[in-house]
Amino acid sequence: MSAQGELKERFVTGYGLGSFATGLYSTVPSVLLLYYCTEILRIAPAAAGLVILIPKLWSLFWDPLVGSWLDRSKRHMAAMKTGAFGLIAAFVTLFSTPILSQKMAVLWVACSYFLMTTLYSLFSVPYTAYPALIASDRDDRVLLISRRMMFVMLGVFSGASGAPLIIEAAGGGRFGYSTMATILAAICVLAMTTALASIRSGPPIKETYCIEVDLPRESPIALLMQNQKFLWLSISFILQLSAVGGLMAMIPYIVTIDFARSEGEVGASLAIMIGVTIISVPIWARIARQLGDRGALRLASLLYAVSSVLVACSFLILQSWYAFCLSLTVCGFSFAGLQVLPFTAVAHIINATSRGSGAFLNGVWTSLEKSGLAVGAALGAAALSVFERQEPHISAYFVFVVPTALCILAIFLIPRMAGAASED
Repeated sequence: MSAQGELKERFVTGYGLGSFATGLYSTVPSVLLLYYCTEILRIAPAAAGLVILIPKLWSLFWDPLVGSWLDRSKRHMAAMKTGAFGLIAAFVTLFSTPILSQKMAVLWVACSYFLMTTLYSLFSVPYTAYPALIASDRDDRVLLISRRMMFVMLGVFSGASGAPLIIEAAGGGRFGYSTMATILAAICVLAMTTALASIRSGPPIKETYCIEVDLPRESPIALLMQNQKFLWLSISFILQLSAVGGLMAMIPYIVTIDFARSEGEVGASLAIMIGVTIISVPIWARIARQLGDRGALRLASLLYAVSSVLVACSFLILQSWYAFCLSLTVCGFSFAGLQVLPFTAVAHIINATSRGSGAFLNGVWTSLEKSGLAVGAALGAAALSVFERQEPHISAYFVFVVPTALCILAIFLIPRMAGAASED
């Protein structure tokens, strides 16, 4: 490899490392925040659900505002630096709640998570947009995006499996969570500063870039109503992500309460699930070539519904830890399809139907992606709040009913893909 090639590889890898941090930062709260609030801080489940949901709903408005500001100001590096270092502090603060009254603990977590979500967008919006904004050829952009996705999955795996293990090793409780947050934040400092340095030394953002030319003149509601395929795919995507978020938020309860296992085994079980997800991604690409995007996405949604039933029944009927772990392999396989296929489908739809509004539709999609997992966790919190006293194993019953129903409903809402007239 030439010296120039080595430099390019270092740049691509350095850029991709930033996604390790974003994957980790998004996964740890999705898996552990509800459990942390209800079982460690003893916050009422209903209040915990709102604490998780409201900041994510805020991102529906905040992300487009950040993008619009960056288009005008061009201060991409300043935004990423502010977001990166502020995010580190907010993440540690979120999981380092001091001993307070329940109301004050709710306020502490709510403010910390709201701040974390806000700062996350300052880093992630310009960071994820970078490949599309640089003056490089298509192959360079594809290479950057593929490397970023690889590091995202590594971050998701590390956050889901590593965080519970660190908590257990540190003795659990408040100190365990604070230690976990500090260690993971230190790792993310290295990942994010490496990404920032790589972006600074990499290809510059095109001077002529301005997303405003793509913004639609119609109102957002009118635009979405006109693009029926995008609208229905978005609704099905939200249902699928809510199913994923609900199941993942309940796994710590099933492991530690229903199966009476340690917090470390939450990490072991999620390692099985996410590990299978990572190795299954290429399989779903082949399935999509055989069945088409719509057929493959329907299959992934159906399999996730089946896996939810298997996860629940492994305790409710079999009460077998090994059956639970086996069911998570099915869950991980189907989760890979739900991770990859919707993004392929939406790219086809936007390309064929956007009519000059592609940037706006992509912004809507990104906001939905960030909010869907929180909706699932909020539904889980609502179930805990209403039924916990009547049914001690409500987490398993929730997984049996809610993710299953959401995924089955999503199957019927997935539209025919643009440019795929042959699909059923």
